[in-house]
Amino acid sequence: MDWIGWIERFGASAVLAACGLPAGLGFGFFAQRSHFCLRAAVIGFWHGKVGDKLPAWQLAFGSAVVGGQPPIVTGLLDMNRARQRSTRSSLSGALLGGVILALAW
Repeated sequence: MDWIGWIERFGASAVLAACGLPAGLGFGFFAQRSHFCLRAAVIGFWHGKVGDKLPAWQLAFGSAVVGGQPPIVTGLLDMNRARQRSTRSSLSGALLGGVILALAW
């Protein structure tokens, strides 16, 4: 059965909850075990101390990129209607952030 069949049978809310609950529990478990804290990772990185928090964030970001691309490429996940893609924005924020990061490095 495909996703449309599941949604028609159980409803969109139930399917989202059934998928989101294990993902949220898994993320919460691993976040608790690894002391997953972006603020602490950024502050440690800023002070030149790469502890256990920065690699946890790098692993999470890399997993999101690697795990998110196959459904997008195969057409299972349509990102054209996502808020970040549907609104027009300028590159000035990204450019300014890159300059600040380069100067801070």
